[in-house]
Amino acid sequence: MNAVSLRLRNLFSRNGVSVHYTPNGVDTEVFKPTTPLTTDGPLRVGVAYTPKHDWRKGVEEFIRPACERVGAVLVEAKARSEQHVRPEDMPAWYRGLDVYCCMSSSEGFSIAVLEAAASGVPVISTRVGGSTELIVDGTGLLIDRSVEALVEALNWFNGNRPRIARMGERIRQHVVAHWSWEKRAPAWHRFLTG
Repeated sequence: MNAVSLRLRNLFSRNGVSVHYTPNGVDTEVFKPTTPLTTDGPLRVGVAYTPKHDWRKGVEEFIRPACERVGAVLVEAKARSEQHVRPEDMPAWYRGLDVYCCMSSSEGFSIAVLEAAASGVPVISTRVGGSTELIVDGTGLLIDRSVEALVEALNWFNGNRPRIARMGERIRQHVVAHWSWEKRAPAWHRFLTG
C-alpha cells in the first residue's frame, strides 16, 4: 500500500497497515513564478476542483462566501465547466493568483496545492494530508474549516500584501528543496520496483 502524505501513512500505520510513504512531487520547471505577486488591487484567490467533489472541497460552502465577505476575487479552475483551464494553461493560471485556497475535508497530497506553491503562490489550507507537511515557517496558513477562519485568513492577507510576496518566495524555495520531482521520484521508483 502507498500513502502520499505522512498524515495518511501514520493513520494507516496506527491501524496495523504497512504503508510506503511516497509523497507527490511537482515539476518546478513548469510551475514557477515569472513575475512578483501583486501588492494592490483586490486579492485574487484561486481554487482548482471538479464540481462533483465540491462537497469535499468546500468551494460553495466556505471559499465563495468568505471571498464575498472580504471583497476578494475568486478565480476558479473548474473541470467540466465554462471555467475549465486546460492542463497546459495551468502554470499561467497559478501565476495570476495572490493566494491559493484549499478548504478540503480530506486530501492525500493535493497536486493543485503543490503546483500553486511551486508557482510562488502562498497557500491557505485546512489541516489535511500533505498540506500539513508543506505549509511551514511562514509559507502559508493552516486554518480550521469554517467561513470565519477563512475570512480571518483572507483579511490577514489583504492587510499584509507586501508580506505575501515574501511568503510566495519562501513556499517556492521550500517546494524546490523538498517537493520537486527531482527530490520525490526516488521514493516512487523504490515503491514501484520494490
